[in-house]
Amino acid sequence: MINLKYWNCTLGYGNFGDELSPLIVSHFLDPELTLTYNENCESLIAVGSYIHYAETGDSIWGSGVRTDPPQEQDATHNYTDLKVFAVRGHLTKQFLERKGIQVPPIFGDPALLLPFVLPRNPILELSDTIAIVPHCSQIDKFSGFMIINPLDECKEVIRKIYSCKAIISSSLHGLIVADAYDIPNVWLNGNINEGDFKFHDYFTSQGRPFISISSIEEYDESKLYKGGNKVDLQKLINSFPYKKGVF
Repeated sequence: MINLKYWNCTLGYGNFGDELSPLIVSHFLDPELTLTYNENCESLIAVGSYIHYAETGDSIWGSGVRTDPPQEQDATHNYTDLKVFAVRGHLTKQFLERKGIQVPPIFGDPALLLPFVLPRNPILELSDTIAIVPHCSQIDKFSGFMIINPLDECKEVIRKIYSCKAIISSSLHGLIVADAYDIPNVWLNGNINEGDFKFHDYFTSQGRPFISISSIEEYDESKLYKGGNKVDLQKLINSFPYKKGVF
């Protein structure tokens, strides 16, 4: 039995960025293993900025640090050792190594693997649409563009993102999903209360410029990132610790 630790938001269908974790892990998991959630047994942390909830001995596959210095009130990075197989970006690697944790040079948010899990089935009516994917705390803040609600059903959010012409996102996973499916996108630096560490962390793994807009009014097609994913996805898949014949 493998326990997946992730933030299980109780609003709507849950925050789609966090709901990606069970979706992706269950796809790559050895069928002889049982996946459970937020229980007390051998634990894995995958998609999401959730390492602050890690405990000594937990496995890390593609997750990242949320803030540095830590701002979390209910979790304080109390682990003394972790089994790290991959991390989201170079800043997370540096953070963990400062704590004496060994981290291999394998990078990538597992959400980049979504095309293996959910092949394209686009909504044709959205092919010319520029949409906003807001952070879950900012759903009611924006107007003027189509809004993709991050609290809608996870697979439907993903489908809408890859169906669009371009994505403007203050949600990190809005950007990551767009990169996974080669959809042009731009980071809307919407001043979310947790800061921008996790965005910079992800961008380092991609060698992506730290370009953002601070308001919808600044949107310009020339600011779109069109490079897609640059991470070695096969290396990320091979690093997964619970696939058949590995654990």
